[in-house]
Amino acid sequence: TVLERVRAVAGVDAAGAVHILPMSGSNWNPSLAVRGQTPDTEPREVYWRIATPGYFQAVGIPLIRGRYVDERDVASAEPVAVINETLANVVFPGEDPVGREIRTGFEADGTWARVVGVVGDTRDMALDQTIMPQMYRPHEQWPIASLTLMVHSDGDAMQLLPALRRAIWSVHDQVPISETQAFDDVVASSATQPRLLAAILGSLSGLAIVLGAIGVYGVLAYTVEQRRREFGIRMALGATRSQVLRLVFVAAIRLAAVGIAFGALGALATSQLLTAHLYQTSPLDPRALLIAIAALSTAAAIAAWIPARRATRVSPGECMAAD
Repeated sequence: TVLERVRAVAGVDAAGAVHILPMSGSNWNPSLAVRGQTPDTEPREVYWRIATPGYFQAVGIPLIRGRYVDERDVASAEPVAVINETLANVVFPGEDPVGREIRTGFEADGTWARVVGVVGDTRDMALDQTIMPQMYRPHEQWPIASLTLMVHSDGDAMQLLPALRRAIWSVHDQVPISETQAFDDVVASSATQPRLLAAILGSLSGLAIVLGAIGVYGVLAYTVEQRRREFGIRMALGATRSQVLRLVFVAAIRLAAVGIAFGALGALATSQLLTAHLYQTSPLDPRALLIAIAALSTAAAIAAWIPARRATRVSPGECMAAD
C-alpha cells in the first residue's frame, strides 16, 4: 500500500524497496546451492537481497533475460528469485538460467526458488569492490520489517520529500522514517576512503615534484657555479646569451630525462599495488603517465630557469681577469 501511494505522488517515475541499501557497505552472503549440480568442495557464497516490485526500475538496474520481481510473486505463489549477470555466468556458464532452481543457507526448510530473471550487475558494497554473484528474493515471499524505499524522479527527488512522507504516513502515521538522502550522496559517501587515498597520494606526488624541482635547481646551480669560468670564456669568444642559456637547459633536460626514466620504470614495477584502489581506471593509464611526465618536465624547466639566467650574466671580463 505504501508503494502504491508513493507511486501516485506527482513527479515519481518509479518506486520500490530493498532491505539493504546499495553502497551501504553491508550485505548478507549465505551459501548457494543449485538443483542438479554437485555441491562444490568450497561452499559458493552469494550476495542476497530482498526487493519489492519496482525496485529495479527505480534504481535503473537493466533486465537482461526473463522478468523482474513483480506483483505475481506473493507468499502463496511458487518461490522465485532474480539473479545478476555475474551469478548467471559463474553458476550457469553457457546456459539459460531462467527456469533453474537455486536456494541458499537461509532456506532452513529446503525450499528451492525458481530463477525468473537475470538483471545487470551492480556494485553494492563500494565502487572499488569486485562485482559479486547476487540474487534477489521477493519481499512478499521473504517479508522483513525494515526496508529502504528507493524513489526515482526525472526532477529533483529531494523536492518530493514532504509529499513522500505524507504518502507513507497516510497508510500509518506511526511508520518511522529514519533517514532520507539523495542516492548521489550515498555513492559519494562510499567513495570517501578512495578519495582520501587519492588526496594523500596527490599531496605526496606534489611534494615529490617540489623536492625534485629543488634537487634539479641545486644540481644546476652548483653546475653553473663550477662552469662559471667556462661560460665567461664562451661569451668572450662570441657565444650569445641564448647559446649559454641553451647549454644549461640541455643539462636540465638530461637530468630530468634520467629521473623520468627511472621513475617510469618504478611506476611500471609498482603499479599493480594500486589496482585494488582504482575504479574503472588502469594503473598504467597512458593519460595519467603523460600528465606525470609533463608535470615533472615543467618542474625541471622552472627549476633550471634561475641557474640558466645566472649563467647568461657571467661577465667575460671578470673571467678573463681571474684567468
